[in-house]
Amino acid sequence: MESNNLSYDIVEGLFFVTSFTELTEDLGESPDVIEEELKNLLNKDMIHQMKFNEQLKDYYQLDTSDYESVRAYHYVASKKGLLKHNERR
Repeated sequence: MESNNLSYDIVEGLFFVTSFTELTEDLGESPDVIEEELKNLLNKDMIHQMKFNEQLKDYYQLDTSDYESVRAYHYVASKKGLLKHNERR
């Protein structure tokens, strides 16, 4: 799958907080390919990396992206990512 199309599909799948595993299964791509594209989207501020807080029973956005543990987190599209996504429609 072309990177540009994959980026679009990833943002399409991130209207709600979604785990790395779920995203990989939904898109049918290898984890390595998804990981690299998530890093690319994080660099462009198109998505947010999220972590679950057990005390609050809710997700929070990481202040700084963790590129070493991409597979351990959840993701959601950023406002910038959604606007860019909707331009293509």
